[in-house]
Amino acid sequence: MVVMEGAGGYEILLLKHRASHQLEAAVINPRRIRDFAKGIGLHAKTDAIDAKVISRYAEVVEPQPMATKSDHEQKHGALVARRNQLLELINQESNRLKQAWDDDAKQSIRNVMDVLKDQLKDIKLLRLIATPAVNPASGSLVVDVAKCGACSTWLLLLRSAITLPSKRSTFT
Repeated sequence: MVVMEGAGGYEILLLKHRASHQLEAAVINPRRIRDFAKGIGLHAKTDAIDAKVISRYAEVVEPQPMATKSDHEQKHGALVARRNQLLELINQESNRLKQAWDDDAKQSIRNVMDVLKDQLKDIKLLRLIATPAVNPASGSLVVDVAKCGACSTWLLLLRSAITLPSKRSTFT
């Protein structure tokens, strides 16, 4: 089993690669590794020491391997993350626009916002969510949440621990 420290997303490529080779893996919270290191008396922080500490942590704690995500689930996660990044960038540019006083600067900000909004539209999140690969049991859930779009509703459901019932999905 491969045991690694979560590194702000840098571990994702390694996880994807190891999945293609059917290797089990566990990603450990860096704070747990740091606390473990302190507990065994190691306070220095180098790559070589970190590797030894993670190896020792794996021997002692025996972490459970993570469930392997399908390519579809990985793609969905990447699109959700990108959608959130775009929303954050749009918000930042909107705040800049409110503070800008120069007309050329304002136009530049509007142009960037237009590009970001176009990118946001290009993320086909709803189509990806509604496909059977996301819900292998062809589960169904009637989505009818007042004042909340289907995309937002699905994002909320996907982040929660809700298990979808087994019927066809519909959006209302």
